Amino acid sequence: MIAGDLGYFPKTIFVNRDVPVRLFVTGSSKSTLCLLMDQFQIRKQVRSQQIEEITFTPDQAGKFRFYCPINGMEGQLVVREY
Repeated sequence: MIAGDLGYFPKTIFVNRDVPVRLFVTGSSKSTLCLLMDQFQIRKQVRSQQIEEITFTPDQAGKFRFYCPINGMEGQLVVREY
C-alpha cells in the first residue's frame, strides 16, 4: 500500500478473517503520515520514503476504516469469512 499526499492506494484492501495479515505501507509524501485502525489497535507512523510493516490477524468479518488525521485521508479494510 502507498500512503501519499493524495491518500492511500489502494483505498480498499480485502483480507480473510482469522488469517494473519502482513501489510507493507510505503510513504510517498515528503511529510510523515500514519495509518490508524481503531478496531485492531493499529497505530503506525509512515515516514517519507520508508516502508513500514504492519502485522495483525483480523478476528471478525466486516468493513473497517483506516485513516490518518494528519491529512484526513482514509480507506477501508474489508474482512471476509474464509
